[in-house]
Amino acid sequence: MSSEVALADRLEIPAATRRLIDQYQASARLALMSSIPTGEPRNYLYDLLPSYPERSGKGLRPLLCLAACEAYGGTSDEAMPFAVAIEMMHNAFLVHDDIQDGSTQRRGKPALHIQHGVPLALNTGDALAFAANSVLVRAARALGSDVSAVLFDRWERTMRETLEGQALDLGWQRDNVDNLALDDYLAMAGKKTAWYTTILPLAFGVLVGSRRARSVDDLFGFGWMLGLMFQIANDIAGLEASSSDIEASSSDIEASSDIEEGKRTILIVHLLGALPRDDRAELVRIMGLPRIERGAREVAWVGARIAEYHSSEYAHACLYGLAGAAMRQAEMAFDAVPDSPARDVLLSTTSYVMEREGLLGEARSPCRNPSV
Repeated sequence: MSSEVALADRLEIPAATRRLIDQYQASARLALMSSIPTGEPRNYLYDLLPSYPERSGKGLRPLLCLAACEAYGGTSDEAMPFAVAIEMMHNAFLVHDDIQDGSTQRRGKPALHIQHGVPLALNTGDALAFAANSVLVRAARALGSDVSAVLFDRWERTMRETLEGQALDLGWQRDNVDNLALDDYLAMAGKKTAWYTTILPLAFGVLVGSRRARSVDDLFGFGWMLGLMFQIANDIAGLEASSSDIEASSSDIEASSDIEEGKRTILIVHLLGALPRDDRAELVRIMGLPRIERGAREVAWVGARIAEYHSSEYAHACLYGLAGAAMRQAEMAFDAVPDSPARDVLLSTTSYVMEREGLLGEARSPCRNPSV
């Protein structure tokens, strides 16, 4: 049996584990919506706060937090405020991301700044971030000074890492940076995505469940690999959005794509290193255009080169390489954790990421890179 087939078999999620995943996500969603503050002015602030949280997302962050807490001796109820705080901050980031990227849609509906204008959307994002901090502070105070100090330290570190990663992503677009390698991409993606999507939820769950700080860093490697997987899967989804736009060839397409936004995804990073000189110069020119000038023709040109030079296959290969690494990290990290349904969920989160992005059954040989 090949390693690819073996990996595909290991990515199957047992039915009982799937039911628990659904339970975690349903309870977290209910808790999130009930934690959103209300008041006045409703029309300009409080009615806007639920706009993004009520649009169903992947639910990975609360899933990791709740499962880690139960696996390490706590209850999902104890971890719930921390899962809510992370998810609120995530939605605050999304509001700001859509403005920064010029995105017109979020989860199938108009972006908040399209609906209500940039000033009100910015203020709503700020309010969600404030609400996230408020939920976190109230919940942490109940755990005692030793545990709460570590919680606050990890929260602060995560916010800093995330903002630094976002700065790299935006700065590379602004300056049309073209001398990027896979290591540069992985460092950026780890900061921008892994810290608050996977590393922090795991750390919070372990801290709340065990009431000990020493176990937190045991899961860092798993969280790092899983977070990189999550970002690469999003990059692949962004390419599919680009392909849909190309096939539609319509001037009224509302959904934006990573190519339109000029993002340095793993596909673009690979393409920069694969193209011959003249085509590479054209790619750099297109990626450096103002977004309004990067139209369907330019997006189609980049998409055609991605297909010709197998950048999508490369991204899939890296994704599967990371999936194997994440599963190994999880097995080591949770080896000493007693068997439980929650532990089974944690061991299945690699599969969950692949499944949510429709990537199961597309195994590739891992890309060659020492960081992976």
